[in-house]
Amino acid sequence: MPESLPILRIVPELRADHVERSRNLTAATTLYFETNSDLPGTRIPDDFRRVSVLGLLKYVTHSRAIILELPEPLWIRFLPKTILAAVVWKASGLVRRSPRTTVVYAIENNEPSNLLFGDRRVAKSFVWPLTWVLGIVVRCSVDRLCFGSEGSRETYLSIPLVGGIDHAVVINLPARPAAVSPPADETRSNRVSFVGVLEHRKGIDVLMRSWPSVEQRCPEAVLTIVGDGPMSLQVEQWSAENPYSRNFRGRLPHSQISSIVGQSALLVAPSVRDGRWREQIGLPILEALTVGATVIASDETALANWLSAQGHSVLPSHCLSSDLAGEIVERLKSPLPVGQVIASLPEVAGRVAADKWLNQVQQLPNDG
Repeated sequence: MPESLPILRIVPELRADHVERSRNLTAATTLYFETNSDLPGTRIPDDFRRVSVLGLLKYVTHSRAIILELPEPLWIRFLPKTILAAVVWKASGLVRRSPRTTVVYAIENNEPSNLLFGDRRVAKSFVWPLTWVLGIVVRCSVDRLCFGSEGSRETYLSIPLVGGIDHAVVINLPARPAAVSPPADETRSNRVSFVGVLEHRKGIDVLMRSWPSVEQRCPEAVLTIVGDGPMSLQVEQWSAENPYSRNFRGRLPHSQISSIVGQSALLVAPSVRDGRWREQIGLPILEALTVGATVIASDETALANWLSAQGHSVLPSHCLSSDLAGEIVERLKSPLPVGQVIASLPEVAGRVAADKWLNQVQQLPNDG
Protein backbone atom coordinates (compact mmCIF):
# COMPACT_ATOMS: atom_id res chain seq x y z
CA MET A 1 0.00 0.00 0.00
CA PRO A 2 2.62 2.71 0.89
CA GLU A 3 4.26 4.35 -2.13
CA SER A 4 7.63 6.04 -2.55
CA LEU A 5 6.43 9.12 -4.39
CA PRO A 6 6.48 12.24 -2.18
CA ILE A 7 3.04 13.51 -3.27
CA LEU A 8 -0.41 11.98 -2.97
CA ARG A 9 -2.99 13.56 -5.28
CA ILE A 10 -6.77 13.07 -5.02
CA VAL A 11 -8.95 13.43 -8.12
CA PRO A 12 -12.68 12.83 -7.54
CA GLU A 13 -13.50 12.14 -11.22
CA LEU A 14 -10.70 11.08 -13.56
CA ARG A 15 -10.72 12.67 -17.03
CA ALA A 16 -8.47 12.11 -20.04
CA ASP A 17 -7.12 15.62 -19.42
CA HIS A 18 -5.88 14.58 -15.96
CA VAL A 19 -3.88 11.71 -17.45
CA GLU A 20 -2.42 13.81 -20.26
CA ARG A 21 -1.54 16.72 -17.96
CA SER A 22 0.07 14.47 -15.33
CA ARG A 23 3.10 14.01 -17.60
CA ASN A 24 4.08 17.61 -16.93
CA LEU A 25 3.19 17.75 -13.23
CA THR A 26 5.25 16.73 -10.22
CA ALA A 27 5.33 12.94 -9.94
CA ALA A 28 2.55 11.75 -7.64
CA THR A 29 0.37 8.80 -6.78
CA THR A 30 -3.09 9.79 -7.99
CA LEU A 31 -6.18 8.38 -6.31
CA TYR A 32 -9.58 8.68 -7.98
CA PHE A 33 -13.15 7.52 -7.32
CA GLU A 34 -15.00 7.84 -10.61
CA THR A 35 -14.20 8.13 -14.31
CA ASN A 36 -15.47 10.66 -16.85
CA SER A 37 -17.10 9.64 -20.12
CA ASP A 38 -14.09 10.94 -22.07
CA LEU A 39 -11.69 8.44 -20.45
CA PRO A 40 -12.28 5.29 -22.61
CA GLY A 41 -9.34 4.85 -24.98
CA THR A 42 -6.91 6.61 -22.64
CA ARG A 43 -4.16 4.50 -21.12
CA ILE A 44 -4.17 4.99 -17.35
CA PRO A 45 -0.62 4.99 -15.89
CA ASP A 46 0.36 2.64 -13.06
CA ASP A 47 0.56 5.49 -10.54
CA PHE A 48 -3.19 6.16 -10.97
CA ARG A 49 -5.33 4.02 -8.68
CA ARG A 50 -9.07 3.79 -8.33
CA VAL A 51 -10.18 3.60 -4.71
CA SER A 52 -13.23 3.49 -2.49
CA VAL A 53 -13.60 5.87 0.45
CA LEU A 54 -12.13 3.19 2.71
CA GLY A 55 -9.27 2.67 0.27
CA LEU A 56 -8.60 6.41 0.23
CA LEU A 57 -8.36 6.52 4.02
CA LYS A 58 -5.94 3.58 4.03
CA TYR A 59 -3.70 5.31 1.50
CA VAL A 60 -3.81 8.60 3.38
CA THR A 61 -3.03 6.90 6.71
CA HIS A 62 -0.15 4.72 5.56
CA SER A 63 1.32 6.90 2.82
CA ARG A 64 4.94 7.98 3.14
CA ALA A 65 4.20 11.07 1.05
CA ILE A 66 4.82 14.50 2.57
CA ILE A 67 2.29 16.48 0.49
CA LEU A 68 -1.38 15.69 -0.01
CA GLU A 69 -3.04 17.52 -2.91
CA LEU A 70 -6.74 17.80 -2.11
CA PRO A 71 -9.65 18.57 -4.46
CA GLU A 72 -10.69 22.18 -4.15
CA PRO A 73 -12.97 22.72 -1.14
CA LEU A 74 -15.67 24.52 -3.12
CA TRP A 75 -16.41 21.30 -4.96
CA ILE A 76 -19.30 21.03 -2.52
CA ARG A 77 -20.45 17.57 -3.56
CA PHE A 78 -17.05 16.14 -2.65
CA LEU A 79 -16.39 18.36 0.39
CA PRO A 80 -17.21 15.74 3.07
CA LYS A 81 -14.61 13.35 1.57
CA THR A 82 -12.10 16.20 1.29
CA ILE A 83 -12.54 17.05 4.98
CA LEU A 84 -12.24 13.38 5.97
CA ALA A 85 -9.04 12.92 3.96
CA ALA A 86 -7.51 16.10 5.41
CA VAL A 87 -8.33 15.13 9.01
CA VAL A 88 -6.89 11.62 8.65
CA TRP A 89 -3.81 13.01 6.89
CA LYS A 90 -3.10 15.56 9.62
CA ALA A 91 -3.84 13.09 12.44
CA SER A 92 -1.53 10.41 11.05
CA GLY A 93 1.20 13.05 10.70
CA LEU A 94 0.85 13.95 14.37
CA VAL A 95 1.07 10.30 15.36
CA ARG A 96 4.24 9.90 13.29
CA ARG A 97 5.58 13.25 14.46
CA SER A 98 6.37 14.16 10.88
CA PRO A 99 5.23 17.36 9.11
CA ARG A 100 2.58 16.78 6.44
CA THR A 101 1.36 19.50 4.09
CA THR A 102 -1.97 19.83 2.30
CA VAL A 103 -2.21 21.83 -0.91
CA VAL A 104 -5.09 22.80 -3.22
CA TYR A 105 -5.35 24.06 -6.79
CA ALA A 106 -8.59 26.07 -7.14
CA ILE A 107 -10.51 27.40 -10.16
CA GLU A 108 -14.05 27.74 -8.78
CA ASN A 109 -15.34 31.30 -9.27
CA ASN A 110 -18.99 31.09 -8.23
CA GLU A 111 -20.18 32.86 -5.09
CA PRO A 112 -20.15 30.59 -2.01
CA SER A 113 -23.86 31.25 -1.39
CA ASN A 114 -24.70 30.00 -4.90
CA LEU A 115 -22.56 26.92 -4.42
CA LEU A 116 -24.27 26.14 -1.12
CA PHE A 117 -27.88 26.87 -2.08
CA GLY A 118 -28.10 27.20 -5.87
CA ASP A 119 -31.07 29.31 -7.02
CA ARG A 120 -32.90 29.03 -3.70
CA ARG A 121 -33.48 32.24 -1.79
CA VAL A 122 -31.96 31.97 1.66
CA ALA A 123 -31.84 34.64 4.38
CA LYS A 124 -28.44 36.29 4.87
CA SER A 125 -28.71 35.56 8.57
CA PHE A 126 -28.53 31.87 7.65
CA VAL A 127 -25.91 32.16 4.88
CA TRP A 128 -23.34 34.10 6.90
CA PRO A 129 -22.85 31.51 9.72
CA LEU A 130 -22.51 28.72 7.16
CA THR A 131 -19.94 30.76 5.26
CA TRP A 132 -17.97 31.14 8.47
CA VAL A 133 -18.14 27.39 9.06
CA LEU A 134 -16.89 26.86 5.49
CA GLY A 135 -14.04 29.29 6.16
CA ILE A 136 -13.03 27.46 9.33
CA VAL A 137 -13.06 24.12 7.50
CA VAL A 138 -10.93 25.44 4.61
CA ARG A 139 -8.51 27.26 6.93
CA CYS A 140 -7.95 24.14 9.05
CA SER A 141 -7.68 21.76 6.09
CA VAL A 142 -5.41 23.62 3.64
CA ASP A 143 -1.81 24.81 4.09
CA ARG A 144 -1.12 26.14 0.60
CA LEU A 145 -3.61 27.36 -2.00
CA CYS A 146 -3.03 28.31 -5.64
CA PHE A 147 -5.74 30.01 -7.72
CA GLY A 148 -6.05 29.45 -11.45
CA SER A 149 -7.68 32.83 -12.03
CA GLU A 150 -8.31 36.19 -10.41
CA GLY A 151 -11.99 35.27 -10.31
CA SER A 152 -11.21 32.21 -8.22
CA ARG A 153 -9.05 34.26 -5.85
CA GLU A 154 -11.86 36.77 -5.31
CA THR A 155 -14.32 33.95 -4.62
CA TYR A 156 -12.17 32.21 -2.02
CA LEU A 157 -10.97 35.37 -0.30
CA SER A 158 -14.61 36.39 0.18
CA ILE A 159 -14.83 33.49 2.64
CA PRO A 160 -13.79 34.36 6.21
CA LEU A 161 -10.31 33.19 7.31
CA VAL A 162 -9.24 31.86 3.90
CA GLY A 163 -7.05 34.91 3.32
CA GLY A 164 -4.77 33.63 6.08
CA ILE A 165 -3.72 30.63 3.98
CA ASP A 166 -0.44 30.90 2.04
CA HIS A 167 -1.71 31.57 -1.48
CA ALA A 168 -0.78 32.69 -5.00
CA VAL A 169 -2.46 33.30 -8.37
CA VAL A 170 -1.18 31.59 -11.51
CA ILE A 171 -3.60 32.09 -14.40
CA ASN A 172 -4.57 28.80 -15.99
CA LEU A 173 -3.38 29.38 -19.55
CA PRO A 174 -1.94 26.87 -22.02
CA ALA A 175 1.73 27.00 -22.86
CA ARG A 176 2.75 28.88 -25.98
CA PRO A 177 3.22 26.35 -28.81
CA ALA A 178 6.82 25.97 -29.95
CA ALA A 179 5.82 26.14 -33.61
CA VAL A 180 2.46 26.77 -35.27
CA SER A 181 1.58 26.47 -38.93
CA PRO A 182 -1.60 28.53 -39.14
CA PRO A 183 -3.99 27.70 -41.99
CA ALA A 184 -4.32 30.13 -44.83
CA ASP A 185 -6.58 33.10 -44.15
CA GLU A 186 -9.11 31.93 -46.70
CA THR A 187 -9.36 28.58 -44.86
CA ARG A 188 -10.41 30.04 -41.51
CA SER A 189 -12.08 33.21 -42.77
CA ASN A 190 -15.77 33.38 -41.86
CA ARG A 191 -15.58 30.12 -39.89
CA VAL A 192 -16.96 30.00 -36.36
CA SER A 193 -16.85 27.07 -33.93
CA PHE A 194 -18.69 26.08 -30.77
CA VAL A 195 -17.37 23.22 -28.62
CA GLY A 196 -19.10 22.00 -25.49
CA VAL A 197 -21.96 20.16 -23.87
CA LEU A 198 -25.17 20.94 -25.72
CA GLU A 199 -27.23 22.39 -22.91
CA HIS A 200 -28.54 25.74 -21.73
CA ARG A 201 -25.69 26.60 -19.37
CA LYS A 202 -23.13 26.46 -22.20
CA GLY A 203 -25.17 28.96 -24.21
CA ILE A 204 -25.90 26.81 -27.26
CA ASP A 205 -29.53 27.96 -27.28
CA VAL A 206 -28.65 31.66 -27.37
CA LEU A 207 -26.12 30.94 -30.13
CA MET A 208 -28.77 29.20 -32.22
CA ARG A 209 -31.17 32.11 -31.74
CA SER A 210 -28.46 34.58 -32.75
CA TRP A 211 -27.05 32.74 -35.77
CA PRO A 212 -29.84 33.50 -38.29
CA SER A 213 -29.00 37.21 -37.87
CA VAL A 214 -25.35 36.38 -38.61
CA GLU A 215 -26.43 34.50 -41.74
CA GLN A 216 -28.37 37.54 -42.97
CA ARG A 217 -25.53 39.97 -42.36
CA CYS A 218 -22.69 37.65 -43.34
CA PRO A 219 -24.05 35.00 -45.77
CA GLU A 220 -20.65 33.32 -46.17
CA ALA A 221 -20.31 32.58 -42.43
CA VAL A 222 -20.19 28.91 -41.39
CA LEU A 223 -20.84 27.66 -37.85
CA THR A 224 -19.46 24.28 -36.76
CA ILE A 225 -20.92 22.79 -33.56
CA VAL A 226 -19.05 20.02 -31.75
CA GLY A 227 -20.45 18.20 -28.73
CA ASP A 228 -23.37 16.20 -27.42
CA GLY A 229 -25.83 16.52 -24.58
CA PRO A 230 -29.51 17.04 -23.78
CA MET A 231 -30.04 19.36 -26.75
CA SER A 232 -28.30 17.19 -29.36
CA LEU A 233 -31.45 16.33 -31.32
CA GLN A 234 -32.60 19.96 -31.28
CA VAL A 235 -29.19 21.13 -32.53
CA GLU A 236 -29.14 18.48 -35.25
CA GLN A 237 -32.60 19.47 -36.52
CA TRP A 238 -31.72 23.18 -36.40
CA SER A 239 -28.51 22.58 -38.35
CA ALA A 240 -30.36 20.62 -41.04
CA GLU A 241 -32.51 23.69 -41.76
CA ASN A 242 -29.52 25.42 -43.38
CA PRO A 243 -26.68 22.92 -43.93
CA TYR A 244 -24.66 25.46 -45.94
CA SER A 245 -23.93 27.59 -42.89
CA ARG A 246 -24.64 25.17 -40.01
CA ASN A 247 -22.42 22.14 -39.53
CA PHE A 248 -23.23 19.83 -36.62
CA ARG A 249 -20.45 17.29 -35.98
CA GLY A 250 -21.62 15.73 -32.72
CA ARG A 251 -19.08 14.28 -30.33
CA LEU A 252 -15.53 14.00 -31.72
CA PRO A 253 -12.10 12.90 -30.41
CA HIS A 254 -9.81 15.65 -29.17
CA SER A 255 -7.52 15.54 -32.23
CA GLN A 256 -10.43 16.37 -34.57
CA ILE A 257 -11.72 19.09 -32.26
CA SER A 258 -8.33 20.78 -32.30
CA SER A 259 -8.31 20.71 -36.09
CA ILE A 260 -11.79 22.25 -36.33
CA VAL A 261 -10.99 25.04 -33.88
CA GLY A 262 -7.68 25.65 -35.64
CA GLN A 263 -9.51 26.20 -38.92
CA SER A 264 -11.89 28.70 -37.35
CA ALA A 265 -11.46 32.45 -37.07
CA LEU A 266 -13.64 32.53 -33.94
CA LEU A 267 -14.57 30.31 -31.03
CA VAL A 268 -17.86 31.27 -29.35
CA ALA A 269 -18.31 30.34 -25.67
CA PRO A 270 -21.50 32.12 -24.46
CA SER A 271 -21.94 30.35 -21.12
CA VAL A 272 -24.49 31.46 -18.51
CA ARG A 273 -24.89 30.69 -14.81
CA ASP A 274 -27.11 27.79 -13.91
CA GLY A 275 -27.82 27.14 -10.22
CA ARG A 276 -24.60 26.03 -8.53
CA TRP A 277 -22.69 26.08 -11.82
CA ARG A 278 -20.60 28.89 -13.32
CA GLU A 279 -18.00 28.56 -16.05
CA GLN A 280 -14.61 28.20 -14.40
CA ILE A 281 -12.09 28.37 -17.23
CA GLY A 282 -13.53 26.59 -20.25
CA LEU A 283 -11.33 23.99 -21.98
CA PRO A 284 -12.52 25.02 -25.48
CA ILE A 285 -11.28 28.54 -24.73
CA LEU A 286 -7.83 27.19 -23.89
CA GLU A 287 -7.89 25.11 -27.08
CA ALA A 288 -8.76 28.18 -29.14
CA LEU A 289 -5.94 30.23 -27.63
CA THR A 290 -3.43 27.48 -28.43
CA VAL A 291 -4.31 27.58 -32.15
CA GLY A 292 -4.59 31.36 -32.34
CA ALA A 293 -8.37 31.72 -32.70
CA THR A 294 -10.21 34.82 -31.47
CA VAL A 295 -12.55 34.10 -28.54
CA ILE A 296 -16.03 35.51 -27.98
CA ALA A 297 -17.06 34.61 -24.44
CA SER A 298 -19.49 35.72 -21.79
CA ASP A 299 -18.28 37.39 -18.61
CA GLU A 300 -19.03 34.18 -16.68
CA THR A 301 -15.68 32.57 -17.47
CA ALA A 302 -12.98 33.25 -14.90
CA LEU A 303 -10.71 34.26 -17.80
CA ALA A 304 -13.00 37.17 -18.72
CA ASN A 305 -10.65 39.93 -17.55
CA TRP A 306 -7.61 38.35 -19.18
CA LEU A 307 -9.43 37.76 -22.47
CA SER A 308 -10.65 41.35 -22.58
CA ALA A 309 -7.17 42.70 -21.84
CA GLN A 310 -5.74 40.66 -24.73
CA GLY A 311 -8.25 42.00 -27.26
CA HIS A 312 -10.78 39.14 -27.32
CA SER A 313 -14.52 39.81 -26.98
CA VAL A 314 -16.25 39.46 -23.60
CA LEU A 315 -19.99 40.11 -23.40
CA PRO A 316 -22.10 40.51 -20.24
CA SER A 317 -24.21 37.38 -19.97
CA HIS A 318 -27.42 39.41 -19.76
CA CYS A 319 -26.57 41.01 -23.14
CA LEU A 320 -25.92 37.80 -25.07
CA SER A 321 -29.35 37.63 -26.68
CA SER A 322 -29.14 41.19 -28.01
CA ASP A 323 -25.40 41.51 -28.75
CA LEU A 324 -23.97 38.13 -29.68
CA ALA A 325 -24.89 38.17 -33.37
CA GLY A 326 -23.47 41.64 -33.91
CA GLU A 327 -20.25 40.76 -32.10
CA ILE A 328 -19.76 37.64 -34.24
CA VAL A 329 -20.21 39.66 -37.42
CA GLU A 330 -17.77 42.37 -36.28
CA ARG A 331 -15.10 39.88 -35.17
CA LEU A 332 -15.39 37.97 -38.44
CA LYS A 333 -14.40 41.23 -40.11
CA SER A 334 -11.50 41.83 -37.73
CA PRO A 335 -10.27 38.75 -35.86
CA LEU A 336 -7.06 38.98 -33.88
CA PRO A 337 -3.91 37.95 -35.78
CA VAL A 338 -3.04 34.33 -35.07
CA GLY A 339 0.50 35.24 -34.05
CA GLN A 340 -0.74 37.85 -31.59
CA VAL A 341 -3.04 35.37 -29.83
CA ILE A 342 -0.29 32.78 -29.52
CA ALA A 343 2.29 35.33 -28.37
CA SER A 344 0.00 36.29 -25.47
CA LEU A 345 0.44 32.82 -23.92
CA PRO A 346 3.11 32.01 -21.32
CA GLU A 347 6.10 29.80 -22.04
CA VAL A 348 5.05 27.43 -19.24
CA ALA A 349 1.44 26.28 -18.89
CA GLY A 350 -0.32 27.88 -15.94
CA ARG A 351 -1.30 24.55 -14.40
CA VAL A 352 2.31 23.36 -14.55
CA ALA A 353 3.62 26.57 -12.98
CA ALA A 354 0.95 26.32 -10.27
CA ASP A 355 1.96 22.72 -9.57
CA LYS A 356 5.58 23.73 -9.07
CA TRP A 357 4.57 26.43 -6.59
CA LEU A 358 2.14 24.19 -4.72
CA ASN A 359 4.42 21.22 -4.39
CA GLN A 360 7.61 22.98 -3.43
CA VAL A 361 9.21 21.01 -0.63
CA GLN A 362 10.31 23.54 1.97
CA GLN A 363 13.57 22.71 3.70
CA LEU A 364 13.26 21.96 7.38
CA PRO A 365 15.20 24.22 9.81
CA ASN A 366 17.54 21.43 10.94
CA ASP A 367 18.38 20.18 7.45
CA GLY A 368 21.55 22.26 7.45
